[in-house]
Amino acid sequence: MPTVLVHKYLEVPAEYPAKGICVIFGNDSFLIRQAENTLREKLLAGDDGEFSLVLFEGSKDLKFPEVYSAAASRSMFGDSSKLVIIDDADNFVSKNRPLLEDYAANPSTSSTMLLLLTTFPVNTKLHTIVAEKGLIITANSLSEKEMPGWVTKWAKQRYKLACDRAAAELMVQMVGAVHGLLDQELAKLSVLTKDKITLELVEQNSGSWSVKETFYIIDLALEGRTAESISELNKLLAGAGRQDSKVESFFGAFSGSLRRFATATQIILEAERNKKPMTVKTALERAGVPVFALGKAEQQLRKLTRFRGADLSDWLLQANLALRGVSRADKRFVIETLLIKISHPSLQRW
Repeated sequence: MPTVLVHKYLEVPAEYPAKGICVIFGNDSFLIRQAENTLREKLLAGDDGEFSLVLFEGSKDLKFPEVYSAAASRSMFGDSSKLVIIDDADNFVSKNRPLLEDYAANPSTSSTMLLLLTTFPVNTKLHTIVAEKGLIITANSLSEKEMPGWVTKWAKQRYKLACDRAAAELMVQMVGAVHGLLDQELAKLSVLTKDKITLELVEQNSGSWSVKETFYIIDLALEGRTAESISELNKLLAGAGRQDSKVESFFGAFSGSLRRFATATQIILEAERNKKPMTVKTALERAGVPVFALGKAEQQLRKLTRFRGADLSDWLLQANLALRGVSRADKRFVIETLLIKISHPSLQRW
């Protein structure tokens, strides 16, 4: 059976029945666990399911005979399916590859062996055998651009809620493009609504105070309100915790939004050089600005002007290098300087 993407598997698991040997691999632990749990539910249905499950920790000094013995023996409940899971199995596979190849070619008919891996190279003999005899599920994170679509689908599939596209885009912006965090956010919002997750619901209830404050500081700077943006930065950095770490976290969120403005500016300038003028809104769309934020982003980029927009990439690079130790400047001073550059009034107009 060809390799199946985890999102497809979770939508219609019945179309991808578990075989004698299965592999779930990828870089997203949340998706791996979702696929594992779904497979467990399919194989271990019934009150006695837990007695047909054997778990091993692959990162430890696990011996193949121990796993083989568990997989080869029948469940204590007769015809019940038996599932043998090796978690964090990369090291186990590396040490026992020839034995696993032999097993995968002729797996037990009384159980299913499931390997949970980070990587599973397609050019290996084991991959080829499992693809032929078993089931392989890839569980890699989606890109930030793809994530809003996943949020709307997952809200419907897991929480039986409709979710506006704009609400999903804002949620990704505020929480981050991380499946596990977005699932937690959907779980929280599902308690607050019975049928639909709206943009207003996300605005009022999503994201931590620090995340919302970061977006507020960005807005102030792009509106040219220099003193207010620095004052809010001081509030954000106050309190417990290492200030350097807070500054670096702020810059991570801050720079992501500004890079879109830098990219949009370059798109506009390139279009003009090719004598194919482009609107600010279109450039922002191509730069990855979410639909719900286009109106405000267009106003902000016009205030920023193309001249400062063209310098944004260099400013962000300089700030990033300074924060990483290239400069001896205080990290807080680095961010304040960047805010001043962004918010300083300019007589130039679009």
